[in-house]
Amino acid sequence: MRVAPWPLAATTALLTACSAIPQADTVESLTRPAITTESAQSVVKHYNDVNNAANRRRDDMLIATVEGGNLLRQSRAAFTIERAVDKANKNFKPFFLTDSVVGAPAYGTYPMRFVTKSAASNSNDYVQVGVWERRSAGEPWMHTFTQWVPTATKLPDLNGLREIGPTDASRWSAAPGTVANQLASYLTIGAKSPDATTFAPSKPISDILAQVADAKSMAVQQPKQYRKVSNTFTVTGQPVSFATPSGEALVLLTLNDEYRVDIGSGYQVSWTSPELSAFSPATKYYENALTNVSLHDVVLVIPPKGSGKVRILAVGSQLVDAGGY
Repeated sequence: MRVAPWPLAATTALLTACSAIPQADTVESLTRPAITTESAQSVVKHYNDVNNAANRRRDDMLIATVEGGNLLRQSRAAFTIERAVDKANKNFKPFFLTDSVVGAPAYGTYPMRFVTKSAASNSNDYVQVGVWERRSAGEPWMHTFTQWVPTATKLPDLNGLREIGPTDASRWSAAPGTVANQLASYLTIGAKSPDATTFAPSKPISDILAQVADAKSMAVQQPKQYRKVSNTFTVTGQPVSFATPSGEALVLLTLNDEYRVDIGSGYQVSWTSPELSAFSPATKYYENALTNVSLHDVVLVIPPKGSGKVRILAVGSQLVDAGGY
């Protein structure tokens, strides 16, 4: 898992094993909380231990025993970069999630999820918001989403969370899935996007838009070498969303950001930054395109219908691939 907090990465420069005999995918009562607070604390403690061991060894297999989904992809990508830029692993420093507040919705079937808000042993400025998922009774809890939110940012109360279902859409100005797609469209098109008015002003989003604009300026400054520069944002995986006691919707989602530079005729280029070349070492691309992919984890809040705009609480990014053709 990325250390706290992972800085926003510019797109241009850029952790228990399964039961031996799976149990039946059923629960004994109609609904029950996904997990008790005590058990959740134990899950987090186990994660701390495994995550630090995996980080120390940059162990792709070990991290996969406690992480899944997009978070696992990001951790493995971070290991790839670290192996390239810090071969001796001098920058490794263990850290621990502490004082976790747990939000555990009730479920009648799997998959089940719970949310945590945790302090970090190496930062007083951020808290970690995490999602943990268990897909069946015979599988362990896996960490699938993490993002670092400034401590000064107000988060909804995690007590009494309820996972949002398809019949809940009318409670908010738009369904969480719709808002996720609107955010992807906004970032792809830019400030002139018709979806821009859906969101309250946000420094994390402004920072991404500024980075996108800076990247596109390459085509203006060097039009012969770089014919076109673009960023295309899409929602990857399903957003995880919860109704909160305040009436807001807490949504946690991941955006895929593909950055592409079309190369001019007669030019041969390659990635030169250590982070990017970690995925594409010493490879030159001729008259086609350079590409890289980043994942952006987003924590946002949708207010009740008629109560204002969507608030972006935090965005964090991780470069996960680079190449070309």
